[in-house]
Amino acid sequence: MFVSSMSSEELCAEAMKDFSILQTKIDLFMDRCGKRHRQEHFIGRFIKRMVVTTKRNNSWTIAFLALNEGVALLIYAPIIGQETCGYIALSSNRHPLVLEYTPHFMQRYRERYLRYYNLETGNYNAFEYFNMKNNNTLYVRQPDNSYYFISEQGVMIGRLVSECMVSHRTYIGDDNLSLRKRIILDEEYKTLCAANALLRLPDNLNLETVRNVANQYNLGDEFTQRWYTWHAMEFVQP
Repeated sequence: MFVSSMSSEELCAEAMKDFSILQTKIDLFMDRCGKRHRQEHFIGRFIKRMVVTTKRNNSWTIAFLALNEGVALLIYAPIIGQETCGYIALSSNRHPLVLEYTPHFMQRYRERYLRYYNLETGNYNAFEYFNMKNNNTLYVRQPDNSYYFISEQGVMIGRLVSECMVSHRTYIGDDNLSLRKRIILDEEYKTLCAANALLRLPDNLNLETVRNVANQYNLGDEFTQRWYTWHAMEFVQP
């Protein structure tokens, strides 16, 4: 059972032991949900969940969440033992990264985002809502193996526990950031969105295409320069 008194390393080891048992069930569930979603041409929300309790007494939720054309697979289990539960999640059904969301992280997310903006999560719990709204996230690794994550909803602080686990430690909302930090992070997030938009385009090395996407996110030639640098190409100002 995942309990808050366990270390991150112990949680990771426990999750990976469960994964070998879960994998076949996840594959079957995904296949069944995917077929139904495609056959019935759902528009709007399509939510299916299955709960699997392992012999180690961990209750894993496998959630197939679709909103319009976007589809997410979440595999997670609660970390119990505190007033606010945390979560252990698996990043995928193939060679997953173990993701820890500490009770402290979830408590701060509720306080600094959901309650601050008076948001209702509808058919999603707080963990599902967080993942559905933060699937476009910039991960920045620091030399000391700490991480900060930038998304539309704010900044998260975490650490790299091992090569197979990342721990989310706390959530910092926009209201907790200085104006200068907020401006810098907003620029980084817009850069992430522009890069993701370009990756979906076949002609993403065409200068006109790159500049058009940059303009959509109010980014100038600095972004264009970075884009070509990432692709080991020289950007020459015409």
